[in-house]
Amino acid sequence: MSQTEAGKPRIGAMLEEHPGVRRAEVVVRQSGEGEKLIAYVVPDPGYLDGILPGDRDEAQRLKQWRTVYDWFEKGRDGDTGPAGLNNSIWNSSYTREAIPADQMREWCDLAVEGILALSPSTVLEIGCGTGALLLRIAPRCERYVGVDFSAASLRAVARQMQEQGGSRENVT
Repeated sequence: MSQTEAGKPRIGAMLEEHPGVRRAEVVVRQSGEGEKLIAYVVPDPGYLDGILPGDRDEAQRLKQWRTVYDWFEKGRDGDTGPAGLNNSIWNSSYTREAIPADQMREWCDLAVEGILALSPSTVLEIGCGTGALLLRIAPRCERYVGVDFSAASLRAVARQMQEQGGSRENVT
C-alpha cells in the first residue's frame, strides 16, 4: 500500500462528517506527476434545502448582490484597457491600495499562459468581470462560457469582443 493509499479512509471519513455529504469515496489515480487523491462526494439533498436558487431568501440575496455589482461597474463600461484589463477595480487585500498595472498585466499574462498550456477545448470562467482572461483565451477554444453577476461587465465584454472583430460564436 502506498503512502497515498494509507490516507484514503481517513479523508473519506472526514468528508462524510460534513452535514452536506451523504457518502464519500477517495481513490488514488496515477498521473505524470505521481499519485493524486481524487474524492467523489454524494451530497445530502436535504442539506441543499434553502440554498438552491428557488429559495426566496436566496433569490433576494442574489438580486441584492447583482445590484451591488452593477452599481460598482456602472460607468466603467468604457474604462477597460487592452484585452479587457481594467486595473481600476483591483486593490491589494494587504495594503488596500490599487494593484500596479504592471503587476496586473504580469498576473494576467501568466494566468493566460498557464490555461492555454493545457490546450482547453472548453472553458468555464466564473466571474469573468472585464474579460481580461476571456478575450485572450476564447479565440483559442471550441467553447467559452463566461459568467458574472454584473450585467454592466457582461455588456462591456460583449462590446470589446465586437470591437476586436472575428467570430465569437463559441462564447456564451
